[in-house]
Formats: sequence, C-alpha cells, structure tokens
Amino acid sequence: MRGISVALLAFLCLWGCGGQGAGSSETPVPDPASGPVLEVRVFAAASLVDVVSDWKEDFERSGPYRVKASFGATSDLARQVLDGAPCDLFIAASADWTARLQKANALEGPSVVVARNRLVCIAPREGVADARSPRDLRKGGFLRLAIADENVPAGKYAREALKHAGVLDHIKDRFVGQKDVRAVLRAVAAAECEAGFVYASDAKADSAVRELFTFALGSHSPIEYPAALCRGGRGLEGARRLLEHILSSAGQDRLGKRGFLAGDAP
Repeated sequence: MRGISVALLAFLCLWGCGGQGAGSSETPVPDPASGPVLEVRVFAAASLVDVVSDWKEDFERSGPYRVKASFGATSDLARQVLDGAPCDLFIAASADWTARLQKANALEGPSVVVARNRLVCIAPREGVADARSPRDLRKGGFLRLAIADENVPAGKYAREALKHAGVLDHIKDRFVGQKDVRAVLRAVAAAECEAGFVYASDAKADSAVRELFTFALGSHSPIEYPAALCRGGRGLEGARRLLEHILSSAGQDRLGKRGFLAGDAP
C-alpha cells in the first residue's frame, strides 16, 4: 500500500502544479470572499456516512467549497460513475470496484486507501439470542440474519468469513438480503432480524444494536476504502484538496472516533 500512497502523492503534486509558474509548488488556498462557492461531488460507500459528514464539516470551513455527498452500495455508485453520473471524488468499500473504474478509464490518477474497517456480527440491543463465534449462529434463536447483497462489499466479506468458519451452508437459508450495510444495520436495530453483519463503525453508530463478536481479520479479504478522483469531474481542484484533508492527521483522527482504522496517510 505504501507504493500506492507514493504514487498518489506524486500525482497530486503534478496535478496541483499544472498551469502555475515554474517556481511555485503549491496551489494557493482560495479566499472565500474572492469568488463563488465551489461544489465538490462525492460518491461514498454507505458505511462512510458519518465520517464523510465529519470531513465535509471540517473541509467546508477551509475555503469556498461545498461538499455534495451521495451514499450507497459501492457497486451501485460505481455503475453510476460508469454511466456518466457527475462525480469528483469516489470512495469505495472495495478495491475491486475501484479497479473496474480504473480499467474503464473513469478515474483521474491512482487511488489511495483512506480508511480500513473490521467486520462484526450484531444483534438488537434487547435481543435475547447470543453468540460468541460464527458457529453459534446455527442456534435456533437466529432465524433471520440480515446480510448485504452478494455484489456489495459488506455482503462479500460476510460470506467469505462465514465460509471460512464453515457455517455458510448451514445458515444461508436464513439470510435476509439488504441493499447495503446501512440497510443491514437498520434491519437489526429495528429487531426485524435476530442478527446481522456490518462493519465495526456501523455497530458503533447505532445504540439500538450490540456487538456479538468480531470476525478474525484473516477470515475475509481486507476491508479497505480506496479513494480516487473521477475523470472529467468539474470540481477536481476541490476534490484534490478534500482528499488531501482526508489523508491529513486531522482527517485521519476522525476515523478512530467513528470506529474505523487508519488508511495509508503519507
């Protein structure tokens, strides 16, 4: 991942210096009073709702920028970008979809991992069924298990982890599919399901759920959030600055408070 970070830094430097004098190495910070408000359009994985809101609040104080964020399943957002939806910064919950966009020449430069996460199993706060490991989910008290759809990163990770534990075939007939990880969280918080599979940051975001157990890191693919600028975006200068903020110490500090792990900050 270090190589990715170095590549991104080189890209940001070259991108930011374009059109300036030979002796300048930085883009001046815009003066809010000197021009119109500039919109930065962000597509981000559903699990990033809270921390993106934090980044947005911090960033909008730094200049004449307004962040317009759209959230959803990474797969859905990636397809929208491929279909030409206006986007300046894409933050995925899976490197697979970022790679697809790179292959389609839809991204401007390399991607960088801005955050990481853990996969956990949750239950309603007042639920009576308990589990300490994936094998415990075979108990009769777990009749409905909320899980993101297979083409959604959270759903992919959960199925990998359950297969690794040797229980996938035993419980898959109890799955209640959801469009994204936040839909899983809502289903469990409302006690519509006895358990569900979400990220640690999601479990921390809702007091109506309790964490049953955390899946071992080696039981599924690494949960990483790569971010990249989108080719043809109208707000790429602002997106570049927002990405720099996300990778800064202040931006990364926001992650821990929301239950995330750090990304590949330079």
